[in-house]
Amino acid sequence: MSNIKMPGRKSLTKSDIVRAIQGLINHNQLLSQRLDDVDRILGDYITFNKNMDKFEEYLDGKYKQHEDEPSGDGSSASKK
Repeated sequence: MSNIKMPGRKSLTKSDIVRAIQGLINHNQLLSQRLDDVDRILGDYITFNKNMDKFEEYLDGKYKQHEDEPSGDGSSASKK
């Protein structure tokens, strides 16, 4: 790439970059907090319904890898 400046266009300053990175960090923290909230609420709901064992069996049946299938190659499509 060349260092040719576009006419009428301001270059980014260090504070612009710091501000953008700080915005990304804040957004990431917000998403993480909301994900934790959803995890806690789902766990509380399962406990409330007293379905923990049934739910674990369902998840094991749906997501547990079979011994004869290779893992992580990404060649097989997800079935829904």
